[in-house]
Amino acid sequence: MDGSCFNRVLKFARHAAARPGDLRRYLDHRRTTPLEIGLPWFSYAAIDFLETYLKPDMSVFEYGAGGSTVFFASRVSRVVSREPDEKWLSLTRNRVSSCQNVEFISGGHVDAPFYVIVIDHDEPPYNPQSDETREQTFEVAKKFVKPGGIIIVDDSWRHRALRREGHVKVFEGLGPCRLGVTSTDVYFF
Repeated sequence: MDGSCFNRVLKFARHAAARPGDLRRYLDHRRTTPLEIGLPWFSYAAIDFLETYLKPDMSVFEYGAGGSTVFFASRVSRVVSREPDEKWLSLTRNRVSSCQNVEFISGGHVDAPFYVIVIDHDEPPYNPQSDETREQTFEVAKKFVKPGGIIIVDDSWRHRALRREGHVKVFEGLGPCRLGVTSTDVYFF
């Protein structure tokens, strides 16, 4: 086992020991997808935070649909999700077909103020259809987050430079349907 693999295993063990309930959830969710279980692909700590933060009168805009769409649809008044991948969009649309508060768009950006803006889209080079980075999306999102609202950046370990952007809470730990530890950053405005 090389050093980086050993460090990842050690990090996983440290997070599992710190939050044993997350390890149980992780084991329950390891053979499924976030879309099937209706959970965001965030760290469990971030999901737990959102359970207490979200209110029924809030609105959410997502850059990237999926399990998070299902999760938010049952907790807020409006969810608008931009998803460029047609196959994934179809799967997500089928999963939330009975939800009247979900709207999908194929392109564009936030068009009105939202309480919660989620940035969880694949970017170049992971997604050749995308022409913008999460950092560029974050700059647009800052203009449309309501006062007292939040911007969520998933897989934030890839985007640590954003942490200079004001008040941020980093939720690092295990998450559903993932290998290893992830981090989800929540920025407060």
